[in-house]
Amino acid sequence: SVNSSINGSRDFNNNITSFSSNWVNISYQQSLNGYNSFKWTRKINDLNIRKDSIDFLKEKIKLKNEVSEKYLDVYLIQMKIQLLEENINKSEKNVIELEEKFKFGRTIKIEVDQAKVGLEQLKSQLEVHNMEFRSGINELKKYMDYDDQPDFLLQAVVQENYIIDRR
Repeated sequence: SVNSSINGSRDFNNNITSFSSNWVNISYQQSLNGYNSFKWTRKINDLNIRKDSIDFLKEKIKLKNEVSEKYLDVYLIQMKIQLLEENINKSEKNVIELEEKFKFGRTIKIEVDQAKVGLEQLKSQLEVHNMEFRSGINELKKYMDYDDQPDFLLQAVVQENYIIDRR
Protein backbone atom coordinates (compact mmCIF):
# COMPACT_ATOMS: atom_id res chain seq x y z
CA SER A 1 0.00 0.00 0.00
CA VAL A 2 1.06 3.62 -0.51
CA ASN A 3 -0.02 6.46 1.76
CA SER A 4 1.05 9.94 2.93
CA SER A 5 0.23 11.81 6.13
CA ILE A 6 0.58 15.14 7.94
CA ASN A 7 0.32 15.21 11.72
CA GLY A 8 -0.08 18.29 13.85
CA SER A 9 0.18 18.59 17.62
CA ARG A 10 -0.54 21.64 19.76
CA ASP A 11 0.79 22.31 23.22
CA PHE A 12 -1.84 24.52 24.87
CA ASN A 13 0.27 25.38 27.93
CA ASN A 14 3.21 26.81 26.03
CA ASN A 15 1.17 27.90 23.02
CA ILE A 16 3.37 25.88 20.64
CA THR A 17 2.23 24.07 17.54
CA SER A 18 4.38 21.44 15.82
CA PHE A 19 3.83 19.58 12.56
CA SER A 20 5.26 16.40 11.15
CA SER A 21 4.74 14.97 7.72
CA ASN A 22 5.29 11.75 5.90
CA TRP A 23 5.14 12.40 2.20
CA VAL A 24 5.30 8.83 0.88
CA ASN A 25 4.99 5.60 2.83
CA ILE A 26 5.13 2.27 0.96
CA SER A 27 4.26 -0.81 3.01
CA TYR A 28 3.61 -4.51 2.56
CA GLN A 29 1.37 -6.23 5.07
CA GLN A 30 0.63 -9.90 5.50
CA SER A 31 -0.95 -11.83 8.35
CA LEU A 32 1.06 -14.66 9.84
CA ASN A 33 -1.80 -17.15 9.97
CA GLY A 34 -3.65 -16.09 6.83
CA TYR A 35 -3.49 -17.20 3.25
CA ASN A 36 -0.49 -15.98 1.28
CA SER A 37 -1.29 -16.20 -2.41
CA PHE A 38 2.33 -15.69 -3.39
CA LYS A 39 3.52 -18.55 -1.22
CA TRP A 40 0.64 -21.03 -1.04
CA THR A 41 -0.93 -21.07 -4.49
CA ARG A 42 1.64 -23.48 -5.83
CA LYS A 43 1.45 -25.70 -2.75
CA ILE A 44 -2.36 -25.78 -2.79
CA ASN A 45 -2.29 -26.78 -6.45
CA ASP A 46 0.16 -29.57 -5.60
CA LEU A 47 -2.08 -30.72 -2.77
CA ASN A 48 -5.13 -30.70 -5.04
CA ILE A 49 -3.27 -32.77 -7.62
CA ARG A 50 -2.12 -35.15 -4.91
CA LYS A 51 -5.64 -35.42 -3.46
CA ASP A 52 -7.03 -36.15 -6.93
CA SER A 53 -4.40 -38.83 -7.47
CA ILE A 54 -5.20 -40.38 -4.06
CA ASP A 55 -8.92 -40.31 -4.86
CA PHE A 56 -8.15 -41.90 -8.23
CA LEU A 57 -6.12 -44.64 -6.52
CA LYS A 58 -8.92 -45.23 -4.02
CA GLU A 59 -11.47 -45.57 -6.82
CA LYS A 60 -9.12 -47.84 -8.76
CA ILE A 61 -8.60 -50.09 -5.73
CA LYS A 62 -12.35 -50.08 -5.03
CA LEU A 63 -13.04 -51.13 -8.63
CA LYS A 64 -10.38 -53.85 -8.44
CA ASN A 65 -11.97 -55.06 -5.21
CA GLU A 66 -15.45 -55.18 -6.79
CA VAL A 67 -14.16 -57.01 -9.85
CA SER A 68 -12.21 -59.45 -7.66
CA GLU A 69 -15.27 -60.18 -5.53
CA LYS A 70 -17.45 -60.70 -8.60
CA TYR A 71 -14.76 -62.87 -10.21
CA LEU A 72 -14.52 -65.00 -7.07
CA ASP A 73 -18.31 -65.37 -6.86
CA VAL A 74 -18.54 -66.43 -10.50
CA TYR A 75 -15.58 -68.77 -10.13
CA LEU A 76 -17.26 -70.45 -7.14
CA ILE A 77 -20.47 -70.84 -9.14
CA GLN A 78 -18.45 -72.40 -11.97
CA MET A 79 -16.94 -74.89 -9.50
CA LYS A 80 -20.43 -75.71 -8.17
CA ILE A 81 -21.61 -76.31 -11.74
CA GLN A 82 -18.75 -78.73 -12.37
CA LEU A 83 -19.48 -80.60 -9.13
CA LEU A 84 -23.21 -80.72 -9.90
CA GLU A 85 -22.52 -82.12 -13.38
CA GLU A 86 -20.41 -84.89 -11.80
CA ASN A 87 -23.14 -85.58 -9.23
CA ILE A 88 -25.78 -85.70 -11.95
CA ASN A 89 -23.73 -88.24 -13.93
CA LYS A 90 -23.29 -90.39 -10.82
CA SER A 91 -26.97 -90.03 -9.89
CA GLU A 92 -28.08 -91.06 -13.40
CA LYS A 93 -25.93 -94.19 -13.12
CA ASN A 94 -27.39 -94.83 -9.67
CA VAL A 95 -30.97 -94.47 -10.97
CA ILE A 96 -30.23 -96.93 -13.80
CA GLU A 97 -28.78 -99.43 -11.29
CA LEU A 98 -31.79 -99.02 -8.97
CA GLU A 99 -34.22 -99.55 -11.87
CA GLU A 100 -32.39 -102.75 -12.82
CA LYS A 101 -32.47 -103.92 -9.19
CA PHE A 102 -36.20 -103.10 -9.03
CA LYS A 103 -36.82 -105.29 -12.10
CA PHE A 104 -35.29 -108.24 -10.29
CA GLY A 105 -37.00 -107.42 -6.97
CA ARG A 106 -33.84 -106.48 -5.09
CA THR A 107 -35.08 -102.98 -4.11
CA ILE A 108 -38.40 -101.22 -3.57
CA LYS A 109 -40.11 -98.63 -5.75
CA ILE A 110 -39.71 -95.84 -3.13
CA GLU A 111 -35.91 -95.99 -3.39
CA VAL A 112 -36.08 -95.65 -7.18
CA ASP A 113 -38.49 -92.73 -6.89
CA GLN A 114 -36.32 -91.02 -4.27
CA ALA A 115 -33.26 -91.35 -6.50
CA LYS A 116 -35.22 -89.87 -9.44
CA VAL A 117 -36.42 -86.95 -7.27
CA GLY A 118 -32.84 -86.34 -6.09
CA LEU A 119 -31.68 -86.38 -9.73
CA GLU A 120 -34.35 -83.84 -10.71
CA GLN A 121 -33.34 -81.62 -7.79
CA LEU A 122 -29.71 -81.72 -8.93
CA LYS A 123 -30.76 -80.80 -12.48
CA SER A 124 -32.85 -77.86 -11.24
CA GLN A 125 -29.93 -76.67 -9.08
CA LEU A 126 -27.72 -76.91 -12.16
CA GLU A 127 -30.14 -74.72 -14.15
CA VAL A 128 -30.17 -72.10 -11.35
CA HIS A 129 -26.38 -72.08 -11.12
CA ASN A 130 -26.09 -71.81 -14.91
CA MET A 131 -28.31 -68.72 -14.87
CA GLU A 132 -26.27 -67.19 -12.02
CA PHE A 133 -23.07 -68.00 -13.91
CA ARG A 134 -24.29 -66.32 -17.10
CA SER A 135 -25.40 -63.19 -15.23
CA GLY A 136 -22.08 -63.04 -13.36
CA ILE A 137 -20.13 -63.42 -16.62
CA ASN A 138 -22.21 -60.64 -18.18
CA GLU A 139 -21.40 -58.36 -15.22
CA LEU A 140 -17.69 -59.16 -15.55
CA LYS A 141 -17.89 -58.41 -19.27
CA LYS A 142 -19.48 -55.04 -18.45
CA TYR A 143 -16.66 -54.27 -16.02
CA MET A 144 -14.08 -55.19 -18.65
CA ASP A 145 -16.03 -53.70 -21.57
CA TYR A 146 -15.54 -56.97 -23.40
CA ASP A 147 -18.21 -58.62 -25.57
CA ASP A 148 -16.17 -60.54 -28.16
CA GLN A 149 -15.90 -63.97 -26.59
CA PRO A 150 -19.20 -65.67 -25.75
CA ASP A 151 -17.80 -68.43 -23.49
CA PHE A 152 -15.58 -67.86 -20.49
CA LEU A 153 -13.70 -70.40 -18.44
CA LEU A 154 -12.51 -68.79 -15.25
CA GLN A 155 -9.31 -69.84 -13.52
CA ALA A 156 -7.92 -69.18 -10.07
CA VAL A 157 -6.05 -65.90 -9.75
CA VAL A 158 -2.76 -65.37 -7.97
CA GLN A 159 -3.23 -62.88 -5.16
CA GLU A 160 -1.51 -59.53 -5.55
CA ASN A 161 -0.45 -57.21 -2.77
CA TYR A 162 -1.23 -53.57 -3.40
CA ILE A 163 1.29 -51.02 -2.19
CA ILE A 164 -0.03 -47.50 -1.62
CA ASP A 165 2.28 -44.53 -1.33
CA ARG A 166 1.43 -43.03 2.06
CA ARG A 167 3.34 -39.78 1.76
